[in-house]
Amino acid sequence: MFRYCTKQTIAEIRKLDAEDKRDLDIFDLPIPIAIFVVIAWIFVCSATFCIWEHDWDYFVAFYFFFISLSTIGLGDITPTQPKYLLMLFIYIIIGLSLVSMCINLIQAKLERTYEAGRMQELELETVMLVEPNRPQRRGSSLDGTSVELESTPRTVDHEKILVWGDKRRGYLARVKFSVQHGIMLNSECDPSS
Repeated sequence: MFRYCTKQTIAEIRKLDAEDKRDLDIFDLPIPIAIFVVIAWIFVCSATFCIWEHDWDYFVAFYFFFISLSTIGLGDITPTQPKYLLMLFIYIIIGLSLVSMCINLIQAKLERTYEAGRMQELELETVMLVEPNRPQRRGSSLDGTSVELESTPRTVDHEKILVWGDKRRGYLARVKFSVQHGIMLNSECDPSS
């Protein structure tokens, strides 16, 4: 019902989501490189401010930029040259954006890892729904043949699976119905599409 109230069709929304996913896959910066960029920025800023502030040595400049970019800001060290305050402001704004990018990148990678684990668990539960009486393989013999150690039917906690959201709930209901009635599912029923 609400689908007719939006300005975009479902197909357009899916197309935009696919483009966003593709763009994220293209720009996939490794976490160590992002951390290296932030640390390199602190070193570069420290070197320039070591030159501009005559009474600062390199360690004091590094300490100042690290404290500033980590947003601790103790205030124990302050620049004394007013003509370089604009450059200091620009250095700190760029550095804060780099730190923010690094934190967002780590958060996105953790979220993607968590979502991949959930999808693997969903696929495992779906297989257990589709083939509940298939014996589980528990190992292999020395000659490479598999050994069937357990032949009891597997049970699935349906309530645990069905709490993962409406899209997955509908998918699992369709899987269960198709298994009970011997019907094949088409690819439109897949929650990952």
